[in-house]
Parts: sequence; C-alpha cells; structure tokens
Amino acid sequence: MSLTVFAVVLLAAFLHAAWNAVVKGGGDKMLSTVMVAVTAGLIAAVALPALPQPAPSWRFIVASVAVRVVYFAPVAPLRFA
Repeated sequence: MSLTVFAVVLLAAFLHAAWNAVVKGGGDKMLSTVMVAVTAGLIAAVALPALPQPAPSWRFIVASVAVRVVYFAPVAPLRFA
C-alpha cells in the first residue's frame, strides 16, 4: 500500500471518528446527525464538478440510501413526542 493510500485511509478513519464524536457529544443527536450529513453533502457537491462522473446506476443509489438510513438510525434515534 502506498503512503498516499495509507494517509487517505487514516484521514477517512479520523473523519469518521470525529463525526461520531460530534453526534454523540451533541445535546440533540438528531440535529447533530442532520448537520453532519448536510455538511458532508455540501462538501461532496462542491467537489463533484472536479471529478469524473460515472454512469448512474439507480439500484446502487437506492441501495446506498437505504444502507445509510439504516446506519444512521441507531446513531440518532427519532423521538416521537
């Protein structure tokens, strides 16, 4: 594994741990989760024009959204008042 790949993997691990710490440490976990997801989406939207675009595969997009929803559910459970 090259040093660049290793550094990117370590950065990804750090960012993942950081957003988990932000969500777990926040008073309103749902709001913190939404803010982290929106911020990540904005960063991705800014980077998108500079990257090559793959052909869209809707089944993988839908599956990815479903997996993310299931993943985020235990992090910030919904409270019905």
